[in-house]
Amino acid sequence: MKPELLRKVIAKMDAIYLETASSFARGNTDFSEERKKDILRDLLAKRPGRARLEEMYREVPDEEFEKVMSSLDTIPRDAQKDFKAALAHFPKDRGGRPSEFPVEIRQKAIQDVRLERAHCDSLRDAIETVARRYKMTPDYLRKVWKNRKRLKHI
Repeated sequence: MKPELLRKVIAKMDAIYLETASSFARGNTDFSEERKKDILRDLLAKRPGRARLEEMYREVPDEEFEKVMSSLDTIPRDAQKDFKAALAHFPKDRGGRPSEFPVEIRQKAIQDVRLERAHCDSLRDAIETVARRYKMTPDYLRKVWKNRKRLKHI
């Protein structure tokens, strides 16, 4: 296929992908020009099948240009699948407020609470002792103690 026809095919393919991408934007149907460039550069250019499609269209004879352009109208369903797959690889927003103390200190405090329980009369006394040692509030350490199973997996 001639380079100018190939550019038209690729431009239509990109427009279809941008249209599909806008459906993933919550309530926002139009992307700014800056966002379109980001999507084209990052998401579309790195799409697994894009280079393969471009090579395939390069080999198509010029006479089949109209046929190729009309076949691109079926892409939106496939594009949504590709976008969903690509979105899975984007970094996730962890959200939430950052904790007051690093994970290592919280894990150490949990270990110390376990050791102090043997020397103290109650869990409350053990938590207060360890909280003073690490300059934490007893309420904070109590919450850390309650969520100690989750800290094992971090």
